[in-house]
Formats: sequence, C-alpha cells, structure tokens
Amino acid sequence: MYLEYDKINIDNMMIFKCHGELDIYHSLDFKEEIKKEIKDDYFDILVLDFSDIRHIDSSGIGSLVSVFKFINENRKKMYMTGLNKDVKNIMNITNASKLIKIFDTLEDIIKPGGKHDY
Repeated sequence: MYLEYDKINIDNMMIFKCHGELDIYHSLDFKEEIKKEIKDDYFDILVLDFSDIRHIDSSGIGSLVSVFKFINENRKKMYMTGLNKDVKNIMNITNASKLIKIFDTLEDIIKPGGKHDY
C-alpha cells in the first residue's frame, strides 16, 4: 500500500494528482500535506485528481472532510475528479459527495468556461 501525489499549478488552481490508496496508513500525512499547501495561500481552488486512487477507507473519507472544512475556513474551493466506481460509491454512501463537488474529468474543471463555479 502506498500513496503518492504530484502537485501541479494551473492558474489559480492547485491540482493534487494522487496515486495509490487513501487509507488509515496514509490519511494523516495526506491531510497535513494539503493543509500545508493551503496555508501558503497561492491558489483559490484545490483539485484532487483521484484517477489513480484504487481504494479509500473511512480514514480517507475523514481526511477529505477535514480538508474540505479547512478549505472553506480559508475561503477556497475544493473539487474532486477521476473517481473510480468503488471510490464514488463510498463518497455517495458516506454523503461526502454532498460536501465536495465531483467532476468526471479534470478537463471539465480546467477548461475555459468549464463546469466549475469561481
């Protein structure tokens, strides 16, 4: 099990391209790394690209909700994209998908005139 991510800046967005599993073993480090980036305050929108995330457990959902709350406190937005069927089901079952806006593709978020709302 592992969790890695690449950080990509596009305009006012910070994209975390995540690889692996967001589970009890990785959720704390994941949450802390994102909070550190948010404190740097050089972007308005955080995008979590989960197209390479195979699994998420309740600890992972908890870290996403914690990051979402921190994002809102800092007057930023958070979106997710690339969720596989299992991850999307867990997001729906836990109602986390009601908090965090989910897009099918990264292009839906970053393209001019995309579906996001600034």
